[in-house]
Amino acid sequence: MDIAHEKRHNTRTPCNEEISFTMPVDNGKTAVGQARIMDISATGMGIVCDLPLNKDQTIYFTPNQPDWELPPKGIVIWSYKEAKGCRAGLEFILSEAK
Repeated sequence: MDIAHEKRHNTRTPCNEEISFTMPVDNGKTAVGQARIMDISATGMGIVCDLPLNKDQTIYFTPNQPDWELPPKGIVIWSYKEAKGCRAGLEFILSEAK
């Protein structure tokens, strides 16, 4: 499956950092997840995480992580299930404009 490269405009750099994130789930609740950044660019990143993610879902990166200089949230562009979780491509949400 090569969907990770179909529409990418920026070069991604390999990475091996762990991050925490939250995401809204049913009934107004919030789920907390852990992810490993596999690659990163100025506009997005590829991750492997412990929670299932769906296309167009917004996730919020935990702000108290050391050296975090990226946008506070991202949107899932693609995802697929793996043996131990989920692999996903995220696009950073750079502004609140709709």
